[in-house]
Amino acid sequence: MKPLLLLSLWLASVVAGEAAHVKLLSPDTAQTFAVGSLDDHNFTWNARTGQFGAILKFSNRPATKWREEESFRFVFPEVKFDAANQTFYALTSDNQRVPIAQLRAHWFGREIVPAPGTQVLVANEGGKVRLLLTADDHTQARGVMTPCWVERSDAFILQNLLRDVTGAN
Repeated sequence: MKPLLLLSLWLASVVAGEAAHVKLLSPDTAQTFAVGSLDDHNFTWNARTGQFGAILKFSNRPATKWREEESFRFVFPEVKFDAANQTFYALTSDNQRVPIAQLRAHWFGREIVPAPGTQVLVANEGGKVRLLLTADDHTQARGVMTPCWVERSDAFILQNLLRDVTGAN
């Protein structure tokens, strides 16, 4: 009897516990080197304006021997900050909070650390850059670490991912 009760409770939690998931496409785009690399990336927070975003640094390496760099800022207006918990989050369509990142204090200041289950797809198609941020609380609950920053330049994959978010055909 006890194993059946535990099994039914587990099944109920699996069915009722569907993952809350968000997909956020930054309204910003950038034009960088057609051939090059993503050298650095960080989340940013402007407390004065209330804007969460990302700064990306690209270079023309390995295409040329003369190094040039460009930096771009992308914002995600849907991401909000919970000061009490020092957490950045976004809301699903049914108003569930999905953590995106956490603001942590360090010896030399503060940094924004991505939550488990947060991924940023850096879509670079011939130098045109767009950012897609996804996060889910199911991955976070399981403690699974996924790579946070993923750079893709495959046009077919990018078109499908962006179509899923924007609803365009």
